[in-house]
Amino acid sequence: MSTQIEQNKNKELNDNSKPSDEVQTATWLIVTAIVVGLLYLIPMIIDNSGDFKALFNNKGNKTERHESTGYQDSYDGLYVWRDGHSSCSITVYGSSWNSKEEFLGNYSYNSGTLRDNKLYMDGYMEVGYISGNKLYYLRFTLEKTR
Repeated sequence: MSTQIEQNKNKELNDNSKPSDEVQTATWLIVTAIVVGLLYLIPMIIDNSGDFKALFNNKGNKTERHESTGYQDSYDGLYVWRDGHSSCSITVYGSSWNSKEEFLGNYSYNSGTLRDNKLYMDGYMEVGYISGNKLYYLRFTLEKTR
């Protein structure tokens, strides 16, 4: 009889030391969520040169300094492209941008954020960049008008 009691106690100890299926599933889900989150965030935190960016960068609209002349040029302004019956205009203000595109009487509108000199939609998809007085957006080259 005492052997049976000891076997039952050993069985209970072995059963209690192993986490339940629910705990294992929850742990797996949490670890997976953390890994996926890190894989999503790392490219947003590290820029192309490998330097870390500030997570909450309020600089959005940096001022570009031209080394040779000391002239400063803000990204803020209206950028325009026109061709016959089609046009595209983008307004940049601070760390945001808004576009209005017209193609043969059909209009579409987009918006996003500006980080450094790059335009992003949905926070992570780069759709253009600013260089000097030109804004390169998708397949268009827009010029700054004001």
